[in-house]
Amino acid sequence: MEERPVSVSALILDFDGVVVESTEIKTQAFQEMFRKHPQHLGAIKEYHQKHLGMSRYKKFRWIYKTLLKKPLSKRKLKALGARFSNIVLEKVMRAPFVPGALETLMHCKDAGIPVFIISGTPHRELCRIIKKRGLGPLVTRAWGSPMEKSAAIRKIRALYGLRSADMLFIGDGVFDYDAAKKEGVPFIARRSPGEPVDWARLGVPTIADLTPLTRLQNLRATAAPAGAAGATPSAVSMANG
Repeated sequence: MEERPVSVSALILDFDGVVVESTEIKTQAFQEMFRKHPQHLGAIKEYHQKHLGMSRYKKFRWIYKTLLKKPLSKRKLKALGARFSNIVLEKVMRAPFVPGALETLMHCKDAGIPVFIISGTPHRELCRIIKKRGLGPLVTRAWGSPMEKSAAIRKIRALYGLRSADMLFIGDGVFDYDAAKKEGVPFIARRSPGEPVDWARLGVPTIADLTPLTRLQNLRATAAPAGAAGATPSAVSMANG
């Protein structure tokens, strides 16, 4: 990505693979959970990696319906989610930041640019991670699943009076890109080793990490539209509505 000043009214970030290096943690968790089905591990890994940003519960439903061909009750689905959280939570808490991510969050706070986190991680788990990692003061608001990412973008527009074209979404999966495209938000992809997405074919600009957003201080705020409410960064909200 060419390094030049970028004026935005808000920054939207996916969490896993954009803020912290936790994508592989989630990939390994799916492998561990279904290790008793070795014949399906390749397909599970491929589906997961092609659907970064999708709720883990949707992936569980796909695995049971398409691969295991077994019914999946609500109780079992809830148990799978709890087990997945037990596997990944502490590892995500300790995962390193994506290079440039923390500096970008701090710069946005200093520049008056609100930062929103939109993730496929369950909402309460996401907010717990953000709080435990000390990111609350740097994040204006966060939405996790079951909130769809496009719906979260619409929430941002409605609650903060921001225009889609003035925001910037950085993600690492097709789900992020599709949500941004649907809602008219400019999108940049964070490249990951071995990722299955051909960003060049989609015409999407890419970055290896978030350091281009901090070098030369090339993120700067643009004035929010008249009447915009609550556009100043504050502690992360636990609300998911």
